[in-house]
Amino acid sequence: MHSVSWLLDPALHHLNHGSFGAVPRPLMQAQDEWRYAFERDPVGFVERDLLPGLDRAREAWAGVLGADGDGVVMLRNTTTGVMTVLEAVARTLPAGAEIVLTDHAYNSTRIAIEVVAARYGLTPVTVSLPFPVQAATDISDRVCDAVGPDTGLVVLDLVTSPTALRLPVAEIVAAIRDVPVLVDAAHGPGMVDMGDGSLRDAAFVVANGHKWLCAPRGSAAMAVRDDWRERVRPLVVSHGWEDGFAPDRSRLQASFDWTGTDDPSPWLTVPAAVELGDALHPDGWAGVRAANHDLATQARDLLCEALAIDPPAPEEMLGSMAAVPLPGESPGMLDPLAAQLREHGFVVAAFGGSHRVLRVSAHRYNELAEYASLAELLPRLL
Repeated sequence: MHSVSWLLDPALHHLNHGSFGAVPRPLMQAQDEWRYAFERDPVGFVERDLLPGLDRAREAWAGVLGADGDGVVMLRNTTTGVMTVLEAVARTLPAGAEIVLTDHAYNSTRIAIEVVAARYGLTPVTVSLPFPVQAATDISDRVCDAVGPDTGLVVLDLVTSPTALRLPVAEIVAAIRDVPVLVDAAHGPGMVDMGDGSLRDAAFVVANGHKWLCAPRGSAAMAVRDDWRERVRPLVVSHGWEDGFAPDRSRLQASFDWTGTDDPSPWLTVPAAVELGDALHPDGWAGVRAANHDLATQARDLLCEALAIDPPAPEEMLGSMAAVPLPGESPGMLDPLAAQLREHGFVVAAFGGSHRVLRVSAHRYNELAEYASLAELLPRLL
């Protein structure tokens, strides 16, 4: 398939790349090289090498996100980005203004919205999305109908976490362009072609590098539209906030580039992660995305056949993950089925709540036979 090796336990069928990713050996080695460089001369590294390295990482992220590099900053994870944006926007809104989200939103995003809304006297508005879903317009119509004169922010997943749906985000952003939109693209890089600039009109895009891009954990980024760059600040401010710390950088970039002493190696490894696509597929990341999509679709069809159900979404709404509805109810966020399947060697994601689903992921280390074995086992456990 390719020459890249991973450290995944061969005794397990790792069908849940979407949760925490998996870092291949070449990128672990690239990260180690940055760590060793830091340790050989910590002061010199910070004074001489850190900011140029961050600029290269920013350039790589700008290409991945299809964004203006002047508005790209590094983060530890998308959760931090979501909270950063919520705080920045909430300060500008009158009491009672609405924050629109969907019931497919990532749970920590929902929690963050509720916390910030309570803090600033704002009103969360949750849009119920169908699952199974017949067409992307079923999503866009419901979201757009929920936006009104009191809407201060719309929060959308580019790819939903529990239900693994690619939402029509660009179309929604275009339809409600007078309202700022925060795109939670945690699953975007490496799964969705974001480099075409289709999300440039979104006020904010936050994305993880540790999922489908396979970069080390702690390598996330945020793209901020130009009209918001003077109003966004990191949750922790340090020397980078002060004028003169990095005179060749904007306040936005300087304040996020340095929020205190930390390990910058995950950020600095992102350019190597972007280059990894050429080793994972002859057609680079475009080939990776297409191959993973095909494998995820085949996996879903096998599971649907085993459960005697119809596919719950059009194929074009899938990326590198797929979810299938499960019978019965499960009140908790995490369904115990995942623990049962792990006992049989299958690492999957299973969610409860309003949508009880089993979600599988597909990356270059997976084979169709793994999903076939899962499909054979699943009806027996259910």
